[in-house]
Parts: sequence; structure tokens; C-alpha cells
Amino acid sequence: MTGPIWGLLGPATLFSERRTRTLGLGAAVRTFNDLAVPGLGGVWFGKQLFLATLGVVVAKQARNEGRRIQNIETANAIEALACWLALNSNGWKPDSRLRGATKMQGKTDLSFATVRKSGFYVIQPMRMATVQPLLALGLVEAGSERFNAFRCATHGLRFVDAACSDFNPCYYSKRILEHLTGWAKDEHIVMGNNFHKI
Repeated sequence: MTGPIWGLLGPATLFSERRTRTLGLGAAVRTFNDLAVPGLGGVWFGKQLFLATLGVVVAKQARNEGRRIQNIETANAIEALACWLALNSNGWKPDSRLRGATKMQGKTDLSFATVRKSGFYVIQPMRMATVQPLLALGLVEAGSERFNAFRCATHGLRFVDAACSDFNPCYYSKRILEHLTGWAKDEHIVMGNNFHKI
């Protein structure tokens, strides 16, 4: 018999499990944020909201142009790309506002097809903390709290335009939104800090 039996000693070896002891601090921060600004939840800086909203906008535009992609994979890919670019520019030094320093270091294929895969980036992206705040702040509209059901609201479009305005055009005469939509449609790849046509 290989399994443990009641009344007998267990096996001599135990499987190791990775455990995280958060001491409930995450819940305390979410509660405090929610009391300070109702609906804010786990969001603690604006770029989290921007990247998630940008993901919803890019996914919608890419779908309008014939690409079959979902909000979640697009927002995760955009967040991963943003973190990769930021970490690459700072020499891969860890930063509390960036995720994936260990997991993404050394990765060079930054095509949307690769970056959208769950194994490329972290298991819990920052996007996960934005579901409630995006709705509460009026950045998206939806019939449910499912991220894939979100549609960008007028406030969300204004937010994305305001956040991108200083960086337009980013590639020849293209705006950031148009260029990211092309990336999501696999028309562009990223090398270093620059987008290149395929």
C-alpha cells in the first residue's frame, strides 16, 4: 500500500508546498482603500486602472477589426508588456509597482501571441484587483462583474486618451491605441523598447 492508512504512521516523505502567510494584510489594505474611496478595493496606484482600461479598449478595437481575443488576455498581455519594458529599462531591479521581474527576465519574444499566454507573466496580475474599481469609477460598463463582459465607458476612453496624450504618436504617425491594436492583431513585434512591423 502506498497511501496513508488511519491508525498507521504516514509516509516518510512529505511533498513540499509553497505557502504564503499574508497575515491578512491584503484584506486590511483593501478594506481601508474601500472605506477611503468606496469601490477602490485593491488598487493602490493609477497605472493599474490605466493598464486594465487600456486592455479593454484594445481588445474591443481588435475585435472590431476581426481578431478574436478577450479582454482578460489582452489586459494581461498589455500589463506584462508594460512591466517588461519598465523592468528592462531599469536593469531588472525589483519595484513594488512592477510584477514579473524574475519570471520575465531573459524573455525576448514579445509578440502578442507569446505575451498573452498565461505562463509568460505572473499568476496574479494587477488587473485582478481592478474589477470592482473599474465599475465603481465608471471607467467600464457591464451587465456583470466579469472582466470579459466589460465595455469601455466614456470616462474610460477619456482616461486612456489623457494618459496617452503626451506619448502620441508613438510609432511614426500612429497613436498608442492604434499601435497596440496592431500588436494585438500580431502585425507588430516589440524589440527592446521599440515596436517593429512584421
